[in-house]
Order: sequence, then structure tokens, then C-alpha cells
Amino acid sequence: SGKTTLLNCLAGRGPVDEGAVRYGAECWTFSKALKRRIGFVEQDDVVYSALTVRQSLHFLARLRLGKAFSRQEIIDKIDEVIELLRL
Repeated sequence: SGKTTLLNCLAGRGPVDEGAVRYGAECWTFSKALKRRIGFVEQDDVVYSALTVRQSLHFLARLRLGKAFSRQEIIDKIDEVIELLRL
């Protein structure tokens, strides 16, 4: 119990009323720069079993990125991710 709360604190997510996050003697101060370097993957995501990996990535990219990237930019990034992860 408390695993999600711990991960939320480490990722700087959600409202925090008090306290500090420390790693050894070092105290973490959250900033925009630090938040950009921290990744957080939800345990449950939108995944449709009827879609291939490529189709799922494309669907989720369009859903989350909207018009920020062109169709070709999204396809190029999907290809890169699939190759990197050897899928």
C-alpha cells in the first residue's frame, strides 16, 4: 500500500501540502526542467487488443498529440520507437 502515492511524489505529480523528497542527503526541488526529465507511465492505459502495436501507437499519438505533429512525423516517431524496442 502507498506505492502509487510514492511514485506520484517522486514524479512531482498532484498537489503536495508539505514534506520533501530526499535521495540520501539530497533534497529534490521540483522544477519544470526536472519534471521534463521524469517519466511516469500509468499502470492502465488505453490499449485495444484488436489493433496491432503500430496501430495502437498511432491511435494514442493522435489522441494525445492532436495536431501538434504531422501524420508523417508521427509515423517516423512510431518507426523509431518500434525499432528501438525491437518490436
